[in-house]
Amino acid sequence: MTGRARLVGRLTGLFQHAVKNSRPFHASRDLQSTAGKGHSLLRGSRPRRSFFYVPAHKTSYIKKALGSNADCIVLDLEDGVAESEKETARQNIRDLLQRLSHEGYHKGENHAAELCVRINHEGWIEADAWGDLKSPQAPSTALDKDLDLLTNSPDDISNVNNVVSGKRLVNHGDSSASDNQPVIALFETPRAIMNVGDFMKSKSPMVAIVFAAEDYAASTGIPRMEGLMNMLFARSAVVNLCKALGIPPIDMVCQAIRDTTVLERECLNALEMGFEGKQVVHPDQIEIVNRNFSPAKDDLDYSVRVLVARKQQQRAGAIEFEGKMVDMPVFRKAEDISFETGPRGSDYTIARGSLKHSVARMRHAFKEITDGIKQRANERLHNSPGSGGQSSARRPFQAYFAANGDLLAQAQERDVLAYRYHHGTNLGAIFVAERWLFGNLFADGATGDSELDAVKSQVSKHGVDTARTNFEAFWATVMTTQDWEYLANTANVTTVRLPIGYFTLGADFCRNTPFERYAAVYANAWTFVKQFVTTAASYGIGTLIDLHALPGGANGDSHSGTSSGKAELWNSARNLNLALECAKFIARETSSMPSVVGLQLVNEAIWQAPGMYQFYDSVIDALHPINPRLVVYISDAWDVSTALRYSITRNAQLLSSSCPVVVDTHKYYCFAEEDKKLNPWQIIDKVALSEVDTVAGQGAGVIVGEYSCVMDGRSWGNIQGDQRKDLATKFGQKQIARWQKSSGGSFFWTYKMAWMPGGEWGFKEQTTNGALPAGSLASAKESAVRDALARAQGSREALKRASFDQHVNYWNGVAPGQPFEHFRFQDGWDIGFGDALIFFTYRLNNGVKRAGADRIGMLDVWAKRRELEYEESLTMRANGYELDKTYFWEFGHGLRAGIRDFEQAVGFESG
Repeated sequence: MTGRARLVGRLTGLFQHAVKNSRPFHASRDLQSTAGKGHSLLRGSRPRRSFFYVPAHKTSYIKKALGSNADCIVLDLEDGVAESEKETARQNIRDLLQRLSHEGYHKGENHAAELCVRINHEGWIEADAWGDLKSPQAPSTALDKDLDLLTNSPDDISNVNNVVSGKRLVNHGDSSASDNQPVIALFETPRAIMNVGDFMKSKSPMVAIVFAAEDYAASTGIPRMEGLMNMLFARSAVVNLCKALGIPPIDMVCQAIRDTTVLERECLNALEMGFEGKQVVHPDQIEIVNRNFSPAKDDLDYSVRVLVARKQQQRAGAIEFEGKMVDMPVFRKAEDISFETGPRGSDYTIARGSLKHSVARMRHAFKEITDGIKQRANERLHNSPGSGGQSSARRPFQAYFAANGDLLAQAQERDVLAYRYHHGTNLGAIFVAERWLFGNLFADGATGDSELDAVKSQVSKHGVDTARTNFEAFWATVMTTQDWEYLANTANVTTVRLPIGYFTLGADFCRNTPFERYAAVYANAWTFVKQFVTTAASYGIGTLIDLHALPGGANGDSHSGTSSGKAELWNSARNLNLALECAKFIARETSSMPSVVGLQLVNEAIWQAPGMYQFYDSVIDALHPINPRLVVYISDAWDVSTALRYSITRNAQLLSSSCPVVVDTHKYYCFAEEDKKLNPWQIIDKVALSEVDTVAGQGAGVIVGEYSCVMDGRSWGNIQGDQRKDLATKFGQKQIARWQKSSGGSFFWTYKMAWMPGGEWGFKEQTTNGALPAGSLASAKESAVRDALARAQGSREALKRASFDQHVNYWNGVAPGQPFEHFRFQDGWDIGFGDALIFFTYRLNNGVKRAGADRIGMLDVWAKRRELEYEESLTMRANGYELDKTYFWEFGHGLRAGIRDFEQAVGFESG
């Protein structure tokens, strides 16, 4: 290894949207607040006690690291990875970033950790490979080349920044041109140590320096001695440089991974020298390192006492305290031990020791802090008419740990596609045959109307190979380019519902079922399903995968896969287990496909299906570890009220143990005897979804998975002349208006059939007739979307003030004197307005080349998720303090108000 300061590039700076609770080092602000401090807990910097190296070529290592309590997880592409494994390691990092950006962290993963990557200095990466890293909005797909940079001065860091920003490499002595991309530097050579003066004078955006003892020893030719005295000069140089810059120094690795006494001794030595953290190469070392580099309780209590005494004595200089004279250096050290950066940055801080013991102590001891908090409290609580003049000191921890724009992660692409309003249609009978829609799939002699009858007739007449060819040709050609363009650009469809069967998943799922003899026909069926998903996504259309045909049948109709006339799923453990395995397979296969907006477990379960909700529980419990963000759709079994209550129960657990749950209800007005007796006007008047209104705001989700413009012949018999087309159009318009108001989306049955355009069953014909308007939002031109966005952003503060005043005045009038926490309403409003904006601008910001914009459709489920995330985030930040959640409901009210205000400001009709 040549002499150099090797670089660790911070992924948190590049991918803030994927790594929660990370804040890039802000040089002008943080150096001002930390320069000259002498203790390890520098105000304005994040803790980096444990600096855990993880060779990135092993996914199992990465998984274990993400489950650790390390402050900083370093994905190693350098010494820990052989040259032959480097491409695998880079791909693993790309995969991780992709997963984090689309799905976030999984249950049990340490989302508070800082993620970094350690890179090779020699020949690691060229500028053209950094294109995707310029913007923090997209994870890198280009970490696949090497960087060839100068290495012995601050220019090394500048060069990394310039490569990220696409600039040329700077010459020595010209480091001022660099962008401030945060970097962690590894000092491991004499040359790097001797250049500390250059680092001091430069503007290099370092956020920490790591002393790498093994390479330093190798480059100087010295052994690593017990006591480490022969590295004293180098380590002291690193510590002094870091203290001068106000950034944390990180000490060497302890090689004795099994001997905890050696590790304890090295930690003590590092603390005595001024190091603030230690490199770790084994997970068993993390707890010891974290404990040693955290303030001891005695130190914390002493610091609080000395600061209280200083304030009580009203002295600027030295004071007598507990029998000793103490002065400014002691005060500074006490401040560093006692303070943590608050969620708003270094503008105000929290004395965690005094919070634990008494509010009064904090108020007397830290006047400069409470003054800053009072200013914020005045802005948020006192300036509004009717605010009630609440005191911000009533519940200090609660009041000061308010949310901000960084408290909750922004909505990702998967979120927008899953939770936006779904204006959709079914692609029915393509993968689960129905003879009345596609009779051409049934060979001569077919005796029934189901998929099994179709494949049986094809194999009987042509043999397995030809039958497979015929089915695959149908799947490949049934949806044309013109069809997709029509759905996207004329009908303004956002999502399609794609019914499939268990047999569609391949031969393994056909064993011991009626499809076993014909399994070879479905060898490639799942590949065709994935191609449907990919093609739809290319047109900006999401896909809801619907397990329409389950083993044994969820109902006795032929669209369940067979013509048995029986619903044999519910009383068969074998069938239920196979259905569970189908769902798990789909969840795994689609976990990296954000355009899959959800998985429907059952289609049209029979009324009061025995054990149905227990089955739902078992499947959701199994899916949650695979993909906790996967939206699971359930059949209401023709009892939407009960299903909605189940949805509420599951969605209350959606961060801890449940996937989001949405109810699928079907609305037909042509099958029930009571509907056949009604005339068309009576049926139009009957359209309703009132069950949803009774559970509004409780976290339930519902879509209308199937509906049509069809009425029974007896109903049409009540009209005269040519009224039918007009009445069918009005029927569709009444339905779509109701679904848009009360549900998260709707899917017309159906789009494609052998007899296009499909009459009153045909989505295309009814769209052409004007029966199924998507709304002005769905078809708005880009210029109109941009104008509306500017209008909403320009009125943001006025809207926020109006909503806040209305909220405060109402509740202070209803319950005068109650100690509300109205700032939580403002926190929620900010999040809600921002969420609505992200949904609205999704197409603009993601290169979706089609008209229109999106709105939040699954509002109650989305709001429930945000409320739970808010609670989880504050609980995590509380660091063991008990939270009073009495007024957390104000966050939810504010969230909904922010969403509402944005949508009203942009001014489009919902759709």
